[in-house]
Amino acid sequence: MTDEEPDEFDELPPVADDDATRQRDEHDLYLKAVNNSVRRRILELVTLEHRDVDELTQLLEGEGLVAPGGSIAFHLDLLAKAECICMTKDEDTGQEHIDVTQKGKIVDHFY
Repeated sequence: MTDEEPDEFDELPPVADDDATRQRDEHDLYLKAVNNSVRRRILELVTLEHRDVDELTQLLEGEGLVAPGGSIAFHLDLLAKAECICMTKDEDTGQEHIDVTQKGKIVDHFY
């Protein structure tokens, strides 16, 4: 398996004006985020142990989920927009750290 490139189904929908449509769109985005094997693995790895982006990238490369030198930015961005993770930057080191939110703890139910 290699790093998945975005396709026409991975485009994020525009924000809807009415609450029902917005809620449906948020639900669709959430399902898109967690129904991808690379993103589920990201959630699993970050849930097991606090990680920064560089460390996570190396782990995914080692598992063959991301091509060497590939980027996981697309996956992280989608997980963040779906409110499965939050990203913080360490001001001392400049490293970006990933924390799993309550929504991102879905991986507990996969195993």
